Order: sequence, then structure tokens, then C-alpha cells
Amino acid sequence: MTDADSTNEARRSRDCVAKLRPGQYKRIPRNRDRPAIGFYIACPACGFITAILAEEHEVIDGVIEGGDEMIVMLEDFVCGRCRKAYSIQNGSYVHR
Repeated sequence: MTDADSTNEARRSRDCVAKLRPGQYKRIPRNRDRPAIGFYIACPACGFITAILAEEHEVIDGVIEGGDEMIVMLEDFVCGRCRKAYSIQNGSYVHR
């Protein structure tokens, strides 16, 4: 892999996360063969993207019927922009 290839790969990865709409999230790493390290979560209120480490926020992730991802967050996270607190239960946001 050349430097240009690695730069393009990093750009694609960053663009993918930057396109998250409010309420969406992406697993880190995307490869489900590996355990989750964390998630990028777009705040459902303002859309600000926050990186959440699974270990620090007691996140449980899995796959539900139909192959859709579902995460459950046992500990609240606070948006870095609007300061609203949320948790995720059964794949849905719960405002605290």
C-alpha cells in the first residue's frame, strides 16, 4: 500500500463517519469478527458526532434478526455540543 492509498483509505473512513445523520451510529471496527472497541454516535438532537469507547460506557452490541446492528448502552453518554445525556436501549435513544 502506498502513502496515497493509505491517505485515500483514511479519507474514505473519515467521510463515512462525517456523513452520519442525527441518531445514527457506526461500530468501531466495522468488522464483526472482532469485538467492538467503541462507536461513533451522532447526537439525535444536534447531530454532533461523539466517539464512545465500549469499555468506558458498558456497551453491548449485537446483531438482531434481519442482520441489523443493535447496541445497548448501560451508561449514559453526554453530547459534546448540546450537553444532552442519552443512553441506548434496544437500539433506541433514551433522553435522560
